[in-house]
Amino acid sequence: MSVHYRPRWIALAVTVALAIAACSDGDQAAPTTVAPTVAPTSTTTSTVSTPTTTTPPASGSSAAGVRQVAPFADFRYVVPLDDGTPYAGPATPTSLDDVLLVPAQEFLFDAALTSEAFTTELRTTLETNGVAVVPAGYRFFHDGYKSATYEYEPLFVTTDSLYHSWHLTFDKVLRDTEQQRLLPILDRFLTAAVDAARAQEAQLEGTALADAARRATAYYESAAVLLGLDVGDVNDLAKAEVELAKAAADIQTSPVSGVVECQWPAAFVGCVDFSLMRPRGHYTRTPELTRYFLGMSMLGQEGFPLDKGVGVLPGLMMTRVLVENPALLADWTSIYEPTAFLVGLADDIDPLQLADAADGVVPGWRDDPIRLVNADAKAIAASVVADHPVAIDPERASVRVMGARFTLDSYVLDQLAWPNVGEEPPELRRTHVSPLDLAAAFGSPLARDLQLETESRFLHYTEQLDDMTELVAARTPDDWAGTVYDAWLLAIAPQFDANGAAYPDFMQSDAWAAKALQTGFASYTELKHDTVLYTKQGSAGEGEGPQPGDFEKRNWVEPDPVAFGRIAAAAELLLNGFAERDLLTPETDDLLGTLIELSDFLGGVAARELAGQVATDVENERLEGIGSELEYIWIASSDLTADLTGQTVPDPDERAGLVTDVFSSSFEYLQLGTGGVDTVYVIVPIGDGRFELAVGQVASYYEFWRDVTEPRLTDEEWRSIVTEEFQGGPMPQRPRWVAPLLVGGDVATDPIVRF
Repeated sequence: MSVHYRPRWIALAVTVALAIAACSDGDQAAPTTVAPTVAPTSTTTSTVSTPTTTTPPASGSSAAGVRQVAPFADFRYVVPLDDGTPYAGPATPTSLDDVLLVPAQEFLFDAALTSEAFTTELRTTLETNGVAVVPAGYRFFHDGYKSATYEYEPLFVTTDSLYHSWHLTFDKVLRDTEQQRLLPILDRFLTAAVDAARAQEAQLEGTALADAARRATAYYESAAVLLGLDVGDVNDLAKAEVELAKAAADIQTSPVSGVVECQWPAAFVGCVDFSLMRPRGHYTRTPELTRYFLGMSMLGQEGFPLDKGVGVLPGLMMTRVLVENPALLADWTSIYEPTAFLVGLADDIDPLQLADAADGVVPGWRDDPIRLVNADAKAIAASVVADHPVAIDPERASVRVMGARFTLDSYVLDQLAWPNVGEEPPELRRTHVSPLDLAAAFGSPLARDLQLETESRFLHYTEQLDDMTELVAARTPDDWAGTVYDAWLLAIAPQFDANGAAYPDFMQSDAWAAKALQTGFASYTELKHDTVLYTKQGSAGEGEGPQPGDFEKRNWVEPDPVAFGRIAAAAELLLNGFAERDLLTPETDDLLGTLIELSDFLGGVAARELAGQVATDVENERLEGIGSELEYIWIASSDLTADLTGQTVPDPDERAGLVTDVFSSSFEYLQLGTGGVDTVYVIVPIGDGRFELAVGQVASYYEFWRDVTEPRLTDEEWRSIVTEEFQGGPMPQRPRWVAPLLVGGDVATDPIVRF
């Protein structure tokens, strides 16, 4: 693997092993590799591996500068399909004259009822590709499926609908855990930390460590105030910090950690991007979640810089408060470890790591902190960074109580942006990344072609992309078992694979490749939305309906058993990990169990479709009710109580659409969003030599850049924009690569969309 020449070359060399997650000890049992079966009566996957699980140290262990963490819980690994067993079904017809339509579908091809342009485009797209997507604007997936059932249309159950159900489930489990288990611990932790920091400040008053101790107190006071705790009067530094955080200001000198003046964009030392402290994602749902977000943001976004050792002394004063108090350390671990299982280990230096480094340079400093006055702060900083290299933005290495977490996707995007890609002058720097970069690194031929077409003009882009592709391909089953976040990425990965002979011909087309990118990016958007607090960003009504048609329809499942199997595996990892940590409630157990069973059922049908079969009568009947099954998961993952008696359904103003931010340059930041749920039409066989037009629901996807002076959008703000879409309101254009698939809709011609 080549190494490039910008300031991050050390991180690239040292953290390759970190990024491929060196996640298991030599004695660790590897998860069993499970291939989806196409046996007519079996499910997609059936065997669950049982590795020996080891809870890692809260801060991770280190070997040769690389953090090593064993898999957090049992995990089954589902291998991709190969082309050894080709698809056994018939070829898709190239004329709609050979496709059966139910009465509710006939209007689609009647120019008098729609328009000649729409009818022609839809017919051409279907006859060319066997699949087409039409903007529909449903609020939820179950709305679209129940509507199609009402119209007696054959159903096509998409992976999109299960990815979305997995998001609903994960997000529900996470926010319940945050509100019910982690928030009380955080309240207790910060109350005690403020008291301990103030005692330390009083102890060191009048010494050369007075300013460092004062900053450490302000650090904890700021977090406590943002959390909504009454900790009495706080010092002036904390008051100024809280003001900036509540205003979600842009990049500025931090009153608390800005031991040197912020010189952004020339340098980030002393700076904090306060815009990241604006509550968003699910943290706008309740006051409890909002205050949890604010408190944790201070502990995660705010850090004392290690560059040239400038922030080492206040960082050590902050650290001493924590590591010398067993009760505080236990509470810190109780928050950090479960969130590490869900998302990942901190990419920044944590207090335990800084304390260990200081022990090596200044023995006895914990009992007698005055020994630090004449210590070599640069040596302490160099020691801790050497033992625990920062992978993402290493030039911004800092010590934080709850540092933002390393994730593979953020690392990939960071490595494909300036200063790793591009050159001077500024217009030749690569500052705009895209999820297409991630898909290309995961092996998507379409994404790679699209990016090389436009991005290879930037110095080192092609080499860096090759390095990242090699890095992703080298990951082992144990690497993917490290966190639920990693398991989710692995579940998305089939959408980036090139479909070969094992799949129907309509799934081997360029149009389907675009559909798969859209599906994968929509789920990726949901992943980033749900974990926005933790992950580190790179920078640079049913009733009687129409009568059945003149043929017996067959409902279909998107024939991608690997995707369904990996969704089930991710849910199992979450269930197993929570059970081991005594975090599993009966409601969570039921919700995860429901999703796992449904995913495995759909995966089993999908596998048999690849073997040339169609759904059995029993399966067909169950698929007919998929709208109700998806609706149950939606309700169960809402914030209603378990007993729905007397309760209304979740807020009717809610929508499946959501928005998140994933990357920043000096002047813009990248937002990803999902909008209204679209309709997909797919030509599928019904098992007797004839074909029908099946109807399913797919996510719509948007990616767009916004000026840093514009606030990062909340879900509520984005949903109000989406609501206006079908009333002529402004919306971002859809990515240019959906054009072969989308019938109608405003598609961009430029690779960069701004909104």
